[in-house]
Amino acid sequence: MLWSRVSQSLGADRLPTGVPHWKLVHPSRQRETMLRLRCQVCFASTKAVRRQAPERSGVLFLQTAQSDLGQPVRTWQPPVCVEHAQLAAARCPPLDRQGHVALLARRYRLYGVIGTPHALACDGVRVLAGNDTPIPYGDPRLRWFLASQLVRELSDFEVVDLADLTPAT
Repeated sequence: MLWSRVSQSLGADRLPTGVPHWKLVHPSRQRETMLRLRCQVCFASTKAVRRQAPERSGVLFLQTAQSDLGQPVRTWQPPVCVEHAQLAAARCPPLDRQGHVALLARRYRLYGVIGTPHALACDGVRVLAGNDTPIPYGDPRLRWFLASQLVRELSDFEVVDLADLTPAT
C-alpha cells in the first residue's frame, strides 16, 4: 500500500497553514490526526471527560446523524477537541447537511484505509474503480492500493451531548 501525496504549506511550527478546504481532505493531515488522535482543526488533544456521573473519558469523534451507530462504527472522520467540535460540525459539509452526533470513544483501534485500488496489467499498472468502502489491514487488495484516508473502528463508545464534555487534563 502506498499513501497518496499532496503538497501543503507548513508554518515555522511545522503545522499546516492557510484556510482549510473542508470538502477536500488532505491525505497527510487526515492520516496524522487519525494516527495521533489529534484535533482535525487545531491539532490539540482530543481526550474529553463527560462531567455527569458516571464520569467517563475517551476520544471525541463526530459522525453524521444518519450513521448506523451499531457496534462497531468505522470512521475516517478525524477526532476533534471539545473546543472545536461545534466548528468542525458546522464546516464539514456532510455533518452540516445531515446533522451530527458526538461519540465519546474508549476503544478506537486502527482498522484500515480508504483509497483507490490498482492492478498490474500487461501494459503496466491500471487504476480500478473504487468506492469509499474501508479496506482492512491485512487484506491482500492493499498490495495494489493508493490510500488516501485512515480508518478507525470505534467499538466502545457512547453518544454524548457536547455541552456535557470538558477537555481531559
